[in-house]
Amino acid sequence: MVVIETDNTRAEVSLEFKVADGGVLLGEPEKIIYGSTGMTVGVFQDGGLGVSQFVFSRWGFLVGDKVVIKWPDGEDSKFFATSGEKANESIREETAIDLRQEEAGMMPSSVGLVEVRKTKEGIMIFPANEDSAVVGMLMPYYSSRFGEMQEKKWSEELQENVIRRAIEKILAMQVEAQLPEDKSVVEITQGLVRVTLERALDWYIKEEDESYGDKTGRLLIEKLDELLDDEDFIEALESSGLKDCHGDPRLWDNGYFVVNGEMKIEPVIADPVRLWLKEEEQWSDYHITPEAFNIGLALARLYTDPEQGYLFEAGVEEYKVLKGIESEAEERLLNLGIVYGILVEILVQKNRVLEAGKELDDQMDGSPSINEYWEKINELVENNFMEGK
Repeated sequence: MVVIETDNTRAEVSLEFKVADGGVLLGEPEKIIYGSTGMTVGVFQDGGLGVSQFVFSRWGFLVGDKVVIKWPDGEDSKFFATSGEKANESIREETAIDLRQEEAGMMPSSVGLVEVRKTKEGIMIFPANEDSAVVGMLMPYYSSRFGEMQEKKWSEELQENVIRRAIEKILAMQVEAQLPEDKSVVEITQGLVRVTLERALDWYIKEEDESYGDKTGRLLIEKLDELLDDEDFIEALESSGLKDCHGDPRLWDNGYFVVNGEMKIEPVIADPVRLWLKEEEQWSDYHITPEAFNIGLALARLYTDPEQGYLFEAGVEEYKVLKGIESEAEERLLNLGIVYGILVEILVQKNRVLEAGKELDDQMDGSPSINEYWEKINELVENNFMEGK
């Protein structure tokens, strides 16, 4: 794993929303979710905080009268710090990354940091400071998940506008990352794809047979090595550089949307990834990638699902326009990012399937099957990372 410093790890942004100095009692949560990283996510009644009023007055969007707090509650995690100083720093960093959108005049997913205390009456929150024993990210409660957008029967044009806005917001959350002296962007990119591929191949669709993914994986490594020998591609990759990004902008898992009175729809992309790795005793670098990889994470599922093709094309078009992408090498870099995003979707899908005790190629919650994900990787790789060529 490579440790990389960023130019702007902590965004110096402070929203006007404030918690009363004497604290606010939220009581017991209506619902508690222990995420895959071990952090606690609790849903509470607003308790007089006024978060929904703040969001409406500042950005004009409607949210419910509940709030969400994400905080380190000491739940044991095998991999990540979930209590103590490093866990607090994870929450501080994730909140800072989220608030980078505020700098760009966009609505973030949170309204800032709070101090979290457990009392006999339940959870109380206070203004956060450097000495806070436990900090939490305070968010509105978003009831509409990104994947529900099609159920609203909105026009394709309206949905495409949401995707375009999501791409803008993902880009607003990234800053330049400093390359370590002993590594090139080519080496880091190659290592990132190889490691993610190895993790995706850690399971097999049919244990008694050589899996479709295994064959595709070998082809991917072969074509990746060829790609990273191409001078035009290397130039495009080095020109793009590495970015300190959101880290996990997969829209079906971390995306929501809100609406205002004039039917303007705003995507909300929650849960940036900033994790302290317990075994390695260092910060994770999941969020340090070529820019195209972060876009690939957002668009991979759209690319794989034929019913979402129009949304995928809108997202790609918006990214190309915003970044001025015209060359074939730049397009190949974006498609390598799509491949990376699909590999991550395979990892997530396999975890869900195994936890549910289902067959590895079963569909889950309407998502593509694992074989369908591998097929789309194979399609791009066989075409030398060019769609439909």
